[in-house]
Amino acid sequence: MLFRSLTVMGGTPTTDDPGVAFTLFDGDKLLGCGGLVPMGDTVGAWLELSDEIRARPVTLHRLIRRILAVQKATWPMPIVAVVRSDFATARKWIERLGFEENGRTDELIRYELRGT
Repeated sequence: MLFRSLTVMGGTPTTDDPGVAFTLFDGDKLLGCGGLVPMGDTVGAWLELSDEIRARPVTLHRLIRRILAVQKATWPMPIVAVVRSDFATARKWIERLGFEENGRTDELIRYELRGT
């Protein structure tokens, strides 16, 4: 099994809540971390991944979909993410996760999660 530990810290965001963070471990090896942070009337999503977990895209995709589905069902605010416009792999993946483009600059594209 790839994931021996998934730790989620935090809960439902409020105006005073710092949000939710999670870490992905295989034994003692950190594979990635991410989180959801309240930002006014939206929730910002962030993610940092190791090359090892990037090499397992199906496993990673299913895990992140589950996390987003739980949070989307729990929180009424839209979940948004920003991706570099030149990072085609990230743009394709975030769209497969259910995000839709919601604005852009020359360097960045803003996405919003539409459903789960």
